[in-house]
Amino acid sequence: MFLLTGMTFGYSNLLEGYNCKVLPIKILSDEGQARLSDLIEAIKYAETMGASICNLSETTVEESDELYDVINNSKMLFVVAAGNSGELIDENNKVFPAIYNLDNVITVGAINQNGNIARFSNYSNKYVDVLAPGEKIISKNQYNERCCYSGTTYSVAFVSALAAKLLLEYDLESPKEIKKIITKSTYTHKGVDGYSRYGIIKR
Repeated sequence: MFLLTGMTFGYSNLLEGYNCKVLPIKILSDEGQARLSDLIEAIKYAETMGASICNLSETTVEESDELYDVINNSKMLFVVAAGNSGELIDENNKVFPAIYNLDNVITVGAINQNGNIARFSNYSNKYVDVLAPGEKIISKNQYNERCCYSGTTYSVAFVSALAAKLLLEYDLESPKEIKKIITKSTYTHKGVDGYSRYGIIKR
């Protein structure tokens, strides 16, 4: 199994002890920008390489039928970021692919260290499925140095790792099955109520 990831450093330890391979695919330029066409091609490439889970932290406000179709027709499970604008995602404020309500897409927002919704995290009780830790996450950079990061990118990594473990432990057959287990195994409290469809993941 492979994980396609836009974040190539610092979260592989979440999969320690599991027979799981990571397939990093670089789509960002040296200036930190990503073209939609490159993202689409990266997804297609991961599919041809036999990836099972796509850890996708890139977001766009550009609507694209091609992006929707490549995700909708894929056999992969897509774990995608809600985004870091601290805004409600809705029909007037669309973030892609976070807004895709598909059986093979899990949209992830962030909680802070107190277990409440993170101030930077986008949110929605219609389009954001689950929440995961995303504030002051200890990770490593490209120089193997310990760093502290925040963002829904890191929340996505927790959910991707959970999905990988479920896939390996229970021999699940479809992204829909994995999504169902993750979303039905959440919990909530007043600090996160209304910010997602289901609540905080159980790791």
